[in-house]
Amino acid sequence: RDLAAQSDPDQQPSVIYMGLGNDGPRFSPSDLEFLRRYATEIGGLILVDDNGGGRRHVDSLAQSLFPGQPLVAVPQDDRIFNIRESMASISPEERALCKHGGDRILGVSDGKRWLMIYHPGDLLDGWRGAYGARWQETAYRFGVNVFHYATVTFTRIRAAERERKKNKP
Repeated sequence: RDLAAQSDPDQQPSVIYMGLGNDGPRFSPSDLEFLRRYATEIGGLILVDDNGGGRRHVDSLAQSLFPGQPLVAVPQDDRIFNIRESMASISPEERALCKHGGDRILGVSDGKRWLMIYHPGDLLDGWRGAYGARWQETAYRFGVNVFHYATVTFTRIRAAERERKKNKP
């Protein structure tokens, strides 16, 4: 709600991190509308991390936010895996860490960029080292790449929007 209250899109964060637990998210219609607008119009990325709730919650959330745009497997060679930290040597299954919601990282794309990325294996636990040093490094690499991708994309979109408004008759 704090983010939705911000009237200047340039003041939004480039990424919203959302950890899904067993109960799943509870969003009002206005919350869902803001998240949809945040991703599709403002240029932000929604990073959904499965903290134990399983994939059913993200499927429902993705359908609510982006009807007709399915969650798809992020291709192994997608730039999100290499934009900052190379993950080429890490198999797709190993990138998913503990696999609460499957063994592949999924996303929703508008055909030009990712609007939502779903990590099925608890990045938060990976970041804190709960699965050992190797998974911690994998989680950090993925997190760095996601935040870098989101920031570069968001900055480009916001700059183009400012330029469009400046040149508007």
